[in-house]
Amino acid sequence: METSRSAVARGMVAAESKAQSHSVRGESKNPVRLDRRCVRSRRMIYRAMVDLVEERGIDGFTVSDLTERADLNRSTFYSHFKDKDDLIKSCEDDFLDELIEVESEIAKTTPEELALAVVGDRPLNALVELFDFLAQNSTMLHALISANGDIGFEHRLLDTVGQTIINKILNQQYKDNTTRLVEFYVAYYSSAALGLVRTWMEGGMKETPEQMSNLFVQLAFLEPGKPIKIEGEIDD
Repeated sequence: METSRSAVARGMVAAESKAQSHSVRGESKNPVRLDRRCVRSRRMIYRAMVDLVEERGIDGFTVSDLTERADLNRSTFYSHFKDKDDLIKSCEDDFLDELIEVESEIAKTTPEELALAVVGDRPLNALVELFDFLAQNSTMLHALISANGDIGFEHRLLDTVGQTIINKILNQQYKDNTTRLVEFYVAYYSSAALGLVRTWMEGGMKETPEQMSNLFVQLAFLEPGKPIKIEGEIDD
């Protein structure tokens, strides 16, 4: 799968504010320079973690492996994280925090906007932003949800997707249902949405965020027998 290292850096925007709140042993007369050094070190550690997860699996490397790959000393690592588990959780938390911010725009989608997307096969802007975010963070996301990644993170991701996206597009008559139907519905479509993203990444993300937004809506509201295609795709 073709990915970009800049995706990891972009995906760790939250790391910048966290790094500014972390202190490093010793003092600096230039706090701006210190903050930048913290941000740089943190990103290098994240990047090394992603590479090692892809290569060896989440249990296949140590803090020493991380610092060697990042070309940093162990004291720098421990100035940011308590241990390897703390690093992984911090990385996952940063990603989910950003994802929730992006998904909050989906929660603002009006029924009229959703209806236009369904009837007119038009990309939903909030979903376009979501797929753009996923594309820019694909390196890290792929590592975490791959076979070598963290199964616990996948469960947290499914829960986030289900609570924000699937519940939003759920028809009102189902939202008001007091049976376990809604629970099954959300679980079904959350897994389907994650499968859609995983297939997109494994295929090299050739489709644009606009195309993926359109495809997501078509699949979510697919009518039996209705022809479906990816927007802009040329028929054979």
